[in-house]
Amino acid sequence: MEMEWKDIPTIQWYGERGIVNAIVTHIGRQSTEDARLSAIKSFLGAIIWAKGKGPDWIDSISDFKMVVELGLSQFGDPDLIIICKTKKNGEDKTYCFFVEAKAVPYRKSKMSNKEGMGKGKYGFNSSINGQLSLKYRFAIALNNWDENVCEENNRKSLSEPKEMGSLYKEELKDNIDRRKIAKKKILDNILEPLGLNNLDAENFYFVAWTWDNDEHIFFKDKEVWNSNGFPLFLKTDPSKMEMRLGWLGYKNLEERLELESSKEYMAARITMKDNNEPDKDNEYYTADKVSLQKWKVFNDNIASLSDNIYAEFEKDKEVTTEKLDGSYSIKYNGRTVAKIIPQHEYTFVGFRLGLDDIVWPKTSYDEHESAVINIHGVFFKGIKFFPNKANIEKVKIFINDCLDDV
Repeated sequence: MEMEWKDIPTIQWYGERGIVNAIVTHIGRQSTEDARLSAIKSFLGAIIWAKGKGPDWIDSISDFKMVVELGLSQFGDPDLIIICKTKKNGEDKTYCFFVEAKAVPYRKSKMSNKEGMGKGKYGFNSSINGQLSLKYRFAIALNNWDENVCEENNRKSLSEPKEMGSLYKEELKDNIDRRKIAKKKILDNILEPLGLNNLDAENFYFVAWTWDNDEHIFFKDKEVWNSNGFPLFLKTDPSKMEMRLGWLGYKNLEERLELESSKEYMAARITMKDNNEPDKDNEYYTADKVSLQKWKVFNDNIASLSDNIYAEFEKDKEVTTEKLDGSYSIKYNGRTVAKIIPQHEYTFVGFRLGLDDIVWPKTSYDEHESAVINIHGVFFKGIKFFPNKANIEKVKIFINDCLDDV
């Protein structure tokens, strides 16, 4: 969907961060305190919970604060933190939501827990399940504030419990023994005044905001479970965690907050997605699953075709190539951007989906079969080249078209 000058708001937000900023601005810009409270209740009411029923205290919210992308050092930068105060039966309570937003399906953003933490900018910690796991660990650190906060040489720091760090090092191969934040101003001027120090662990909630439809909510999705893509909340009873684990979809949120009237939000969302949910034929939902097998199981035609395609990539001096046990990997700037994957009937050549700097070429490849392949939760869009009708010139055109956009 293309926008004209008149459709562009004075402030144009972009990307996932822009969508969050537009929502926060929309809520904060309501004209009265009652209207702002109604808006935040609508936002939280749009969340679908793993347990089925949401918190019964939402209607009792008397005040709230929102913090956008707060730098929490080794615990990551949550897209949105919402802190709510309630008054119910004469009792005041504080609750905290960590919201991680993605403008793609959960399946696209997750990574297998087997990958381990600490894999860098494009690794596990940037995945949706990795981010939720980090916020859970941060909540445990806040819950144990008095025991794990210290000040030395005027430098204040908060660490997670030592045993928690050990658990994640063992289960998720974390390369940090004990995660911490050492930003005195954030601890003293934001977290403590918000009442998050020593907050009960049960008062923290964790929400994945993804571009999915109701049929693919991550905590009901077998693909997420089978690929080890679920966030790991160690040392917590899973049944209790279900009451604090939620999913937020764009469609439900837009309906609850009547966001069609918010020019800034709609402009931000449309720059990312034309529609507020993917249809059931979305490529991430329908991707072919393939397994990587040893080269020796393939016949000479498949092996030869794969080698010839690999040779075309090797000609490009800006990428590096690597032959693995069951595939070829093509890397650019240290990350895998393409794969050559032999199968028994064809060789698949695909470029990784979701990378902003790769554009699917518009050239027609009528004699080949396009496909999206799911390899352990990583998605590649490409062509199935069959030995009996593969034209290496067509292969060259396809590869060069894609590489030109890398």
